[in-house]
Amino acid sequence: MSSRQPLFVIYDRQYGTYIRLYDSLPERYHMAARDRYTLFDLQQQQERSRSQQERQQQLALPKFVTVLILRDAATNGKLCSITMDPIEIDTDTFTVTPCYHAFNKEALQRWTRDHATCPECNQRL
Repeated sequence: MSSRQPLFVIYDRQYGTYIRLYDSLPERYHMAARDRYTLFDLQQQQERSRSQQERQQQLALPKFVTVLILRDAATNGKLCSITMDPIEIDTDTFTVTPCYHAFNKEALQRWTRDHATCPECNQRL
């Protein structure tokens, strides 16, 4: 078995299986029915996730600012706009975006997988 990582992965929606390809796409996949196959370029996906992690580290607020914003939101009885749960002063469960809005951490992580904006003000994260 080869230890190198595949460059491309194709998902066959008809059979629900992944087809791993290592160097390039075979000719038959270039002309394959687009509704049956989904192509994932792993290198681009890894670069995107790396740049997102770097951007999140740059935009991270200091912990004392996060605590102050969470305390204010909890005192005013604000709700997480994703889960509609009351915000608490718990930095393990709740977080604050760079635009100073408080959310449940897990819900915000799920949100940012599909969206690049804040759920509250639509500012780019």
